[in-house]
Amino acid sequence: MKIEVLLFASLKEKIGKSKIEIEANEPCTVQRLLDILFLQFPAINPFTKSI
Repeated sequence: MKIEVLLFASLKEKIGKSKIEIEANEPCTVQRLLDILFLQFPAINPFTKSI
């Protein structure tokens, strides 16, 4: 399954894009999606508690 994630403010600046597409297996929980994001984009790890 493809999931489109929209990015704003600091996350957009850190990643350098306003949206990204994540490929995930079904079923995908929000926690699993966040885990994938943090693995693919380590620069956003400081924002763990605010996402």
